[in-house]
Amino acid sequence: MKPASISARLLVSLALLFALTVFLATALAVHSTHHRIDADYDSQLIAESHTILMFVHEDLEENGQLDNYKLDSAVLSFLPEEERALHEYVRWRGLRIWKNGKLAAQSEGAKDLGFPMAPTGFSEAMHGQDKWRIYAISMPTAGIVVETMENLSNRDRLISDIIEEMTEPAIALLPVLGILLYVAVWFGLRGVRRMAHQLARRAPDDMAPLKGDLPTELRPLQKSLNSLLSRLENSITREREFIDNAAHELRTPLAAMRLQGQLIDHAKTDAERADAAKSLIETIDRTSTLFNQLLTLSRIQHQKLEAQSLALANIVREVVSERALLAAEKDIDISLEGPEDAAANAQPDMLKILLGVLIDNAIRYTPAAGRIAITVDNGKIDIRDNGPGIPESEREKVFERFYRARRDQQGSGLGLAIAKQVCDFLKADIALGQGLDGAGLGVSLVFKDEHAHRA
Repeated sequence: MKPASISARLLVSLALLFALTVFLATALAVHSTHHRIDADYDSQLIAESHTILMFVHEDLEENGQLDNYKLDSAVLSFLPEEERALHEYVRWRGLRIWKNGKLAAQSEGAKDLGFPMAPTGFSEAMHGQDKWRIYAISMPTAGIVVETMENLSNRDRLISDIIEEMTEPAIALLPVLGILLYVAVWFGLRGVRRMAHQLARRAPDDMAPLKGDLPTELRPLQKSLNSLLSRLENSITREREFIDNAAHELRTPLAAMRLQGQLIDHAKTDAERADAAKSLIETIDRTSTLFNQLLTLSRIQHQKLEAQSLALANIVREVVSERALLAAEKDIDISLEGPEDAAANAQPDMLKILLGVLIDNAIRYTPAAGRIAITVDNGKIDIRDNGPGIPESEREKVFERFYRARRDQQGSGLGLAIAKQVCDFLKADIALGQGLDGAGLGVSLVFKDEHAHRA
């Protein structure tokens, strides 16, 4: 399904809002007008009844009878001048006089209605499809009841005329309003079109932040897009660095493998062939280690962390057990000390990668029959060995990618760089110091998370 445009949604929403506003305004106006007209016309009925009652009382006292002409004239005197001229009151106004419970006189408009005598005050009665409003007033001492009445269709017609006068201009202005709404929405969305135009013109590798004075409502979107572009730029930069580093570092071992393959091919004796094959296997192992470290480094850069409280001793044992054969080949003793309930808040996989890198380094550079001592405490891990160590002047540099403290050392120069990056992700501090027996290398990990607690 094709998504609706913002312009269309705004136009429809504004149109519906306008229609609802007109409807509510009309409903309120109708209610107010109806109430006002009812009050005005009811007041007329009351005034007519009281005046007619005085006329009737005078006629009875002077003549002893009722004059129908005077009834019509009395009703007519309360009507607007233009209605009096047309005598339209006959159709929708009426007057009846009762004497001792009998109809004594009635106006032309009241003939043929056939209503019984109404109770005192206001009441309503039906005649065919028409509803009549009646006001009755009595003079008990004379036995007289005067009724003035009105056909309510007159009021309804008047209200309809008022509503028509109110709504006709609004309906006539609808096309103009639609055009004005469209223009207003079009101008209001200029910022969106400008932003879309900026993005459409960009080169695929252009990650510069979006610029321009946008409306307040679009600034959060602009800020989010700029943040996304910044993260994309960093990600692309890391990918390029990874590819460049991998290409640079793999070039040498690949060339060495080619050369060693040629040596195997040209070996004249079994001993020469065995030596070349051994060198080839070692080169393949180093290349495999390098490649795995590069992949680990790339994976760390895209890892989403969900920290949890971890028992450090258990994690260390798991990592050490995976490297038991490597340590056994060099007869290296790996010891673990510290409380069993020592814990830290960290992401399990990342912590295993970190410990694996550091323990691999310690095994690689610790001489045969050497020692590696690991100590755990709450929020802290220390790994020390009795290998050659790293000069104090170079301890900060070894965290850089592909940096080797000594050129004659084996390795890719990525181990401690990976460890530093994992520590950054885990929000942990890593520090290098002295190892065992006044020599070797010591690595201290301190987890900053203040919520770390004993497991």
